Amino acid sequence: ETLPRETRNRVLLQRIDAFIDRRLNDPALTPQAVADHHHISLRTLYTLFEQHGEGIAATIRHRRLERCRTDLTRPELAAYPIHAVARRWGFTNPTVFSRAFRHAYSSTPQDFRRQARQPSNEPATAPSPPQRQDTQKDAPSHETAEEDRSRDRRPARGDRARPRLHSGRAGGSK
Repeated sequence: ETLPRETRNRVLLQRIDAFIDRRLNDPALTPQAVADHHHISLRTLYTLFEQHGEGIAATIRHRRLERCRTDLTRPELAAYPIHAVARRWGFTNPTVFSRAFRHAYSSTPQDFRRQARQPSNEPATAPSPPQRQDTQKDAPSHETAEEDRSRDRRPARGDRARPRLHSGRAGGSK
């Protein structure tokens, strides 16, 4: 209490930042959870982050997206599905993750991962023979992913969702 208010706020913000980084993988990490853990009101938390330049929820989402983006470029995680990478960093809904990723990076997670695996992007860190082997090994799934993506265009998703809604409301009949 003897420290100036600005100093106390800066230290609290640093503690909150560290807490967020430690708990990014927890889907229950919300602004309310952060405020509760630090024994401050939600209003105080929002005020702290307003001064920081980015809201608390945006900060959490941004850091999660950065971690997902990094993991999507890691060759040792290439076998993990994208939704598993998203879940690893606290995104429980694949659609929400995909939209947030696309909004933040102007690319779908799948396209970003594919581009990151291209040998031309990182020739110094990845020798070309293993890259060619990975590409050949993944060729059938790459074609399948391309087909899946063409089916997953917006109108097709809407068409797929409609039968589920009708069957749920009408007990399976129209």
